[in-house]
Amino acid sequence: GGDTICCKVSALKGDGVPTLIENLSRATSAMRATRATPHPALRSVEAANADFVRRFALVESDSELKTYLEIRCASCAAHAYSGMPANIVSLAADLIGWLFLFDDRFGEGGRDDDMRSMMQRFASYEAIMAGQSLTRDATPFHHALADLTHRGRHLGGEHWLRRWSASMARYFDGCTLELPYRRSDAIPSLAQYRELRTWSVGTMACFCISELGLSRPL
Repeated sequence: GGDTICCKVSALKGDGVPTLIENLSRATSAMRATRATPHPALRSVEAANADFVRRFALVESDSELKTYLEIRCASCAAHAYSGMPANIVSLAADLIGWLFLFDDRFGEGGRDDDMRSMMQRFASYEAIMAGQSLTRDATPFHHALADLTHRGRHLGGEHWLRRWSASMARYFDGCTLELPYRRSDAIPSLAQYRELRTWSVGTMACFCISELGLSRPL
C-alpha cells in the first residue's frame, strides 16, 4: 500500500544515496535511443517518390503534391530500411506513399459504400497482384500497384510476391472490416482494435519489404 511505497522511497534517501527520482532519471536517460541515420540515398529516393506519385497521377495538382511530400514517405523508408540497397528503399517509399494516398481515397469507404462494394473494389487490386492485365477502367492506383508488383517480383521472385500479395490482401480486409464501426460510430474492443489496425494500416506489407534485403530468402 501507500505506507510500503513511502518506506521504499525513504530507504533510497540518505547521505550519498540517490533519490528515487534521480534513479529513474538516470535509468530513462540510459534508455534514450541514439539519433537514427537515414539511408544516404534519401534525396534521390525523395525525388523518385515524388516522380512516382506524379507519373501515376496519384496526386492531381501541385498543391496535392506539396501536401503529400509533407507526409515524408521517403524519409520514413530511408530511416526504416537504412541498411538496404537504394532500389529497395525506393520501393518501400512508393509503397508507403501508395498506402497513404489509397487509404485517403478508398480505404475508409465512400458515402455509398458497404462491405460488399468495398470487397468488390479491393478484389480488382488483388487481381493485379495475381497477374491480371490492367483493364480500360483501371484507376491510377491500379496502374501504380501494377508497377509496385512488377518491381517487387523482380527483386524477390514469385514466392516473395505471394507473401506480399497476401499481406496486401489483409490490408484490404482490414479496411473492409473497419467500415461497420465507421458507419455506426461504434467503438471496437481493445482486442478488436489491435487486430483490425494490424491489418488496416498495411504494416505487414511493409514488413515484407524487409525480406528483400536479406541475404537468403525466407
